[in-house]
Amino acid sequence: MGNIKEIKLLVKETLEKRMYEAVCSLESSRDRNLTRVLDDLRGVCGITIVAITSPAKAISNKKEKSELRVKFLLIAPSLNEHLARLSLEAKRVPGVYSFSIKKVRKTARR
Repeated sequence: MGNIKEIKLLVKETLEKRMYEAVCSLESSRDRNLTRVLDDLRGVCGITIVAITSPAKAISNKKEKSELRVKFLLIAPSLNEHLARLSLEAKRVPGVYSFSIKKVRKTARR
């Protein structure tokens, strides 16, 4: 039994060291449900949590802008590589016109 607890603790500590949080800006299509866009973002590049920090604002008839808080697990060799890949993959999600990362920080330990 002790071995399982030790393994769980080791895994938890390893994951905590690689967990980051980013403040992002998203421009998306008003034709696609924002909830679906956010669900698809959760499948991108180690993203675990996507939360809207302010309501979506219409910027044209076709686009809306949202501010997001995104938590992700670093899976690339460096943070810069991971952020570049995350941004590129997010832009490939149907309905996403623009995805920019404003600020990144390592998540605090609980």
